[in-house]
Amino acid sequence: MKFEVYCLCISFVFFVWSFGSLHSEENETANASKKERSSSFELLLKRQTYHFIPYEYTSLTEVQNLHQSATTDKLRQNSKVLIPFVFGYENHEKNYKLEISYFEMEIVNPNVLVLRTNENQISFNREYLTPVTRSELEANAYRKFYLAEDWNLYLGGGIRNINKYKYGTYLGEGAFQEYFFTYGPQVSIKSEYSVMERMKVSIGFDGFYTQGNRFLKDPILNSQTFTFPVNIAGTEGIYRGYELDVSLSYRFFENFKFYIGYNQIESKFSYLNFHQINVTYLNSGWNGNDSTFSEIPSFSQPTQTGNFETLKGIYLGGSVNF
Repeated sequence: MKFEVYCLCISFVFFVWSFGSLHSEENETANASKKERSSSFELLLKRQTYHFIPYEYTSLTEVQNLHQSATTDKLRQNSKVLIPFVFGYENHEKNYKLEISYFEMEIVNPNVLVLRTNENQISFNREYLTPVTRSELEANAYRKFYLAEDWNLYLGGGIRNINKYKYGTYLGEGAFQEYFFTYGPQVSIKSEYSVMERMKVSIGFDGFYTQGNRFLKDPILNSQTFTFPVNIAGTEGIYRGYELDVSLSYRFFENFKFYIGYNQIESKFSYLNFHQINVTYLNSGWNGNDSTFSEIPSFSQPTQTGNFETLKGIYLGGSVNF
């Protein structure tokens, strides 16, 4: 599956690049009066408030027992202000653009009210999810097309890397409970339209597929249980989704721009080759020196169906061209 996705994305980028080369002379003539430099660099910094809805929250209501059900309230403390960056190089003579971007989002105390029913029992309590970090790195190449005098279109693609850390309780500093390192291809399209001489509206869309290894810290210890996962080898993680970015920019002092925009990353996360079984011992009390765990364990398989993750937020940004 991963190989076929790579081939499709590479074919798309090659077609776009070849098609753009056939029209480079027309583009050059039509826009010769607008070019002041043969190439330029741009560094864009954003101050963005991200809201992160992780897989751990969206999968809470998935239960394997037909006699059980779960309902969740809105996830709280899942926002953070961060500063993503975008660095780009554009060649105006050959009509191509290279771009790289990065951000890292962490929520340290996400919590939610959960209503659970189990046959004749009903429980309603607040549950705290483990801290989660997600980082994304993108590298893209675009071919530039001039659709009209004030309308540019960029077509291309590249590679996206998504890393996700889930930190556990009672783990040492810098350690993780579960970690995914995924990467894969993406296709990209961007459109820029000049509303005024110094003002532009930009819309960008990326479709991506990433896949990679899963690393698990075991055993898992908390105040109530001692859990030892078994049969964990060979498990991977997959992200499939899209990114949408809409912005309005204003250029001032020739080489500086001010941005205001909205960004959303919607992806479906799922496990691949997941055969894990949890062996859990309950904490039966305190013996004076340490906790005592039950001798008879319970066995369970964690929820493994796919579900979505969402990151979204409004940002203010500033860039410099050189």
